[in-house]
Amino acid sequence: MLPGWQGIALAGAMKGEGPNLLLLAEVFLGAALMRAAGCAYNDIVDNDIDAKVARTAERPIPSGHISDKAGLGLRHRLQPGQPRDPVDARPRGDRPGRRLAGARSIPS
Repeated sequence: MLPGWQGIALAGAMKGEGPNLLLLAEVFLGAALMRAAGCAYNDIVDNDIDAKVARTAERPIPSGHISDKAGLGLRHRLQPGQPRDPVDARPRGDRPGRRLAGARSIPS
C-alpha cells in the first residue's frame, strides 16, 4: 500500500498538485481487501495444520464454525477473478491429471 501511495504522491507532485485523495482511498481499500482475501485463502490451505496447533485450533475453519466452501466463497468475493478451487491455484505442474498440450516433463 505504501509504495502505491508514494507513487500517487509523486504523480501529483510532478503535476504541481497534491496527491489525489480519492485514489489514495481506493488504493487503501484495495490493499485491505487483498489482505483479507489472502488471510481467508491461507486459513483454507492451512486448515489441517491449524487444527493441530493450539494457538490456531480455534480459528473459524479448523474449529468447524465455517466450512471450507464458505471460506472459499468469502475469498472469491474479496478477490474476484481468482480460481475457486485451491487445487486450481497451484502451479500447473502440481495439478493432478492436468497437462498442457505438447508439454514435456523436465527430467529431475
